[in-house]
Amino acid sequence: EFDDSTSLLLTHRPDIQDNSDKTYIPLQLSCGVQVRCQPDVLVQNPLVLKDIENDVRGMLSVLPESVHSLVKRTTIWVNLEYQYGYTMTPTKPNNTTAHHDLAFLSL
Repeated sequence: EFDDSTSLLLTHRPDIQDNSDKTYIPLQLSCGVQVRCQPDVLVQNPLVLKDIENDVRGMLSVLPESVHSLVKRTTIWVNLEYQYGYTMTPTKPNNTTAHHDLAFLSL
């Protein structure tokens, strides 16, 4: 039986970068998509939510109706900086990346 208090994150390894402790503000866009956004993103990029909303609406306008519910139940995680890999030599992408759930932040 699944215990809600059980962490779904991988076992902590000190040699692997862990991003699961970042603070995210939970938000819902008017198009129905959930966003988790770090506070500094909203300060430095106040229009980011409008841009995401426009992008999602544009995507929904071209995708078949049958996948709209899938898109709308996808959470978008937004941060200014992200790194992964080994703590001694982390990879710091300078592009957009996708994380399909919170567990991906600890990889």
